[in-house]
Amino acid sequence: MSAIIPAVTVGPGQGPSTATKEPRAVAVGPADERTAGAGGAGPLDTYANNPPGGGQRAERRRSRLRARRVLWRESSLKRVRACGRTATDAQGVALVVSEGAPGERIAGYRGVATCGSVWACPRCSVVIAERRAQELREGLSGWGRRGGAVVLLTLTMRHHRGQSLDELWDGLASTWSRLMAGRPWKAFKAAAGLVGTLRVVEVTHGAAGWHAHIHALLFLDPAQGRRFATVGGADSEFEAHFAAISARVPVLASWRNLLRGRGFDAVEAAQDMRPVSLSAAGTELDRYFTKGSWDAAAEVTKGPSKRGSTGSRTPMQILADFVATGDADDLDLWREWEAGSERRRQMTWSRGFKRELGLTDVSDEEVAAEHRGDEAVLMLSALQWRVVRESALYWLLLERAEACDDLSELGGWLDSAAERALVDRPRAG
Repeated sequence: MSAIIPAVTVGPGQGPSTATKEPRAVAVGPADERTAGAGGAGPLDTYANNPPGGGQRAERRRSRLRARRVLWRESSLKRVRACGRTATDAQGVALVVSEGAPGERIAGYRGVATCGSVWACPRCSVVIAERRAQELREGLSGWGRRGGAVVLLTLTMRHHRGQSLDELWDGLASTWSRLMAGRPWKAFKAAAGLVGTLRVVEVTHGAAGWHAHIHALLFLDPAQGRRFATVGGADSEFEAHFAAISARVPVLASWRNLLRGRGFDAVEAAQDMRPVSLSAAGTELDRYFTKGSWDAAAEVTKGPSKRGSTGSRTPMQILADFVATGDADDLDLWREWEAGSERRRQMTWSRGFKRELGLTDVSDEEVAAEHRGDEAVLMLSALQWRVVRESALYWLLLERAEACDDLSELGGWLDSAAERALVDRPRAG
């Protein structure tokens, strides 16, 4: 049976208390709601449970920020513990707004650390995934204008509960490198007109432990591949697909042989290469980005079942379950995930091909730290920032800035709301 961590409630300037033995609520649900609305009507009550604007977008942001605050205490990664919390500007933290869709205002905080973790941050991972998905759409669009085609390659490996995440991931990565250096791959490259690749790693966890596999888009130039006089006709995409599929068997066999040489194995039927249209290719990887995101994990956790049909969970679903239940086994899994995924890349383009597609090479950390044309509407003192980040004001202030008619009134609203947050703050012990 899973161990349960004692409840911990932490407020500004307070240490943890382990006086109770109840399952941990992780001080982001009930504690925040008490801070936001206990004791009768007040400046926080109006917005605590009903975001004034933004609808689902505001609710998704609340969920991300709650999970982010859990990680301030529980993450094993220093940069994740600082993300969205530690001030980086001597002038203070700025509340900023920018224009979104027509009639929409988007608020955020500037002058705070961002971790840039695509694997372990509920907020940064969403921002990075949105950017990478947009890059992929642009790249596929440009490739289509050049008359190119793509196929989708999926490569998996057998796994069992006794294998660590590091062991499996290292085996996957090294086997991929050896596959690309081997003769079967080089023969496939010539036959299919392969000119570039985009590799994405997906990891889940289930009854058999960690499961890591590869999705790779293979970019084909029909003019460089094998031509078939009786196939395709004027349809160069079809002809490129036919050439790739005709040459795929030695590649898939090589993958299995290389895994066996490293002490792993693979199920033949689980390896796949299939033709996809350029539009469908973007949709396929968009589905991957969506499935592995915090937003999807949080939505699943709301429902009656937290597991997929096979009992597997994405890492973000593991985190969402821990945030919801305080299950210590889930925390152990999450920390193993943090350690195993740190310094690994989610998406890897073949050398020089991203630039060939006209895409700018921007790191995950740079994407996470980017700000659109933000206008600073309020500067928060060190004390104000501590109160905001440790209470429901962390998201309520953003929602207020997005919904209010007069931004100049935010300072007075925050003073009143912050005073109430200090008075109503749950105390340890």
